[in-house]
Formats: sequence, structure tokens, C-alpha cells
Amino acid sequence: MRSKTISTPIKQALKQAAETLKQAGSQSPWLDAELLLAHCLNKDRSFIITHPEQTLSTAQTKKFALLIQQRRQHTPIAYLLGHKEFYGLDFIISPNVLVPRPESERIVDIVKDIAQPQDVLIDIGTGSGCLAISLSPFFASTLALDISTQALAIARKNAKRHNRNTIRFITSDLLSRLPKLPPYSHLMITANLPYLTAAEIRAEKSISREPRLALYGGTDGLTLYRTVARQIAALQKIHHYSITLLCEINPGQKMRFKKIWPQRTVEFKKDLAGKTRIGIVRF
Repeated sequence: MRSKTISTPIKQALKQAAETLKQAGSQSPWLDAELLLAHCLNKDRSFIITHPEQTLSTAQTKKFALLIQQRRQHTPIAYLLGHKEFYGLDFIISPNVLVPRPESERIVDIVKDIAQPQDVLIDIGTGSGCLAISLSPFFASTLALDISTQALAIARKNAKRHNRNTIRFITSDLLSRLPKLPPYSHLMITANLPYLTAAEIRAEKSISREPRLALYGGTDGLTLYRTVARQIAALQKIHHYSITLLCEINPGQKMRFKKIWPQRTVEFKKDLAGKTRIGIVRF
């Protein structure tokens, strides 16, 4: 005896899914449901909105239900879709990398305003490569560093996807394996490093699904930035580099971040929400 075929209209599937996500605490249940259903059907979101009466096959219904269940359990939607837009480019995303945030686009804007073509761009903790890839057209030389070989594999795929063939990817614990550069180079260093505390990670369920290596910044969230400070000091003892460092931080870390660089003037920039987000240190 044949099993009964499930035939659910898009409108009904969306309504049920959005209600499920709303009950799970989603801040955007309808949007999430639309994006996931579009992904199931290999269509864009506009198709979902304009074809509410089209029915789903049994396989599509089951796939959609699985994705909704994963989203209900706070899996970031970028992991379920496998991609995320950042600064107008679409990036491959996997659970091995941090999901790019709109706040980080502010770094791109700032760097574009102050960079010179002859500068060397160094992106520490590159993850998906979103910063390095977005900025590489404005530099003659770009280095993308990460301690995670899995993250670098994703970053390389994204570089190939966007024809960024001049980026050099290096497995490195922060700046520990920085290659020798021409003397008197100006280094533009971007660093969106892990800056969350354990309590902050626990407080946000979706964040806790992302790689801890890309999130946890020690007791006060600034451990890795202190390491970068020591590494830059060691670099300057040996090489004649001038350096501009741009770091993303939590707004509440402003004063503690400033204390890491007691001999330097630290400038801060706000994100689009008006919160202190970027620290700039010049050497």
C-alpha cells in the first residue's frame, strides 16, 4: 500500500513554521521561515512571497521541517543556508567559522578611508575571509592569518569565489608566523578577534552554536588583544614597520582596551547603532 503523499501549500507551511520559531524565541520568525523555505526550493525569497498557493512535495516538506527544527534549536541561519552576505558580497559559511556581522562592515569603511595602495593589509583571525576579501582590492598585498586550518579552507573558497587571487593565507596564531616583509612597510592590521566572556557566550543561545575558538576572549574578553600588543612590540624591535591597527570590541570594553596601549593614543569609532565598536591604534 502506497504511503499518502503530503502536499502542503507554501502559505500554510510558512505560517506553521513561523509560529514554531516564534514560540522558540526567534526575533524574526517569518523572515527565517521564508529564507529556509526558499533554500529548500532552490528559489529566492521573492518566489516564496509571490507563490503562496504552490504546494511542496513530500521531500521538500520533510527537508523544511528539519531545517525549522534546527533553527528552533538556535542553529544560526547562516549555517543552515551555507552562506551570508557581507559588504555586498556573498560568503560561504560553515560551523567552522564565525558568522559575519553587519557591525564588522564598519571596519571596511574605515580602512578604505585611510588606506594607501602601497600598504600591506594583514587580517588577523580571518575566519571566513570576509574582511580580507572585501578589502584586498584596495591593497597591493594582503595576508590573511588564522590559527584554524578549517577556517582557512573556507576563506580560500571564498577568495576563489570572488576572484581574489592575490591574498596569501597563512596558518598563524595571531602574528606569530608573520612572514618577512619589506623594511619600512606600513602595515594595516585588521583584527576582529574573539572578545566575548564565557558569561556572554552562555547568555546568547545562537552564539553558543558558533566555534568557541572564534568567540572566547578570556576572562574579560581582551586576552588575545593583549597578546597582539606584545607581538607588535616585538615586531617593532626588529623591523622598521609603521602600523595602523583596527580592532573590533564590545562597547563596554572601551576603557580596558585603552589601557592595553598606555603609550599610544587610541581612537574609537562607533557602529551604525551609535555604539563604540572599533579601536584604532597607531605605531
